[in-house]
Amino acid sequence: MDLKAKGLDPLIDSYTAVYNDWGLRAVHPSTTLETSAVGQSFTVLSDFDYKITYALFDLKKVGSPVGNLVAQLYAHSGTYGTSSVPTGSALAESNPVAMADLLTSYAYYTFTFPEAQQYKMTKALHYCIECVVKDATTLDASNYPVINYRGFQATHSGNFSQFKSSAWAASAYDTIFYVYGDAVVPAGNPLINKPLILPVKIKKPLFRT
Repeated sequence: MDLKAKGLDPLIDSYTAVYNDWGLRAVHPSTTLETSAVGQSFTVLSDFDYKITYALFDLKKVGSPVGNLVAQLYAHSGTYGTSSVPTGSALAESNPVAMADLLTSYAYYTFTFPEAQQYKMTKALHYCIECVVKDATTLDASNYPVINYRGFQATHSGNFSQFKSSAWAASAYDTIFYVYGDAVVPAGNPLINKPLILPVKIKKPLFRT
């Protein structure tokens, strides 16, 4: 796990909860009833713009899928927290995480956005972060990645989204996720040349032991 994903970058937003399984059984963009991407809408901190650096999802696998997952950042459409869905093409895409490397029990996996993909998110605006099946050679009803989400009594301010049947769809659930970013501090701001201490929206430990 990268050290920066353990808290050295400001945490933009997150949500943790109990385990529920949502399988990703199609390569994105899915044209069938099988899901190819799952994610969550979130709000950027209100102090600065931020360049996205990392996303984390709580994942496991069933069987032995072979292929790659990526995190993608999207602009937001719909009513935040009710009908949020991604819109347009991805604004940024992370380096891949191999499905074969997933465990058979839930664990957090870090999706790193390389410098060229560190899109600057506008402060206080809504975005969608999605876990996407980028490619696969073994992906079927017996071999697939699973993402953790919360169904009933979801409490995050945003909402769950998924891609299937050639379209994004929203649900009154919440995906388990973390989004990190580097603050873009304007020139002349007194925080320049001083340690940058920003609020962290989290009430639980990031990593399970």
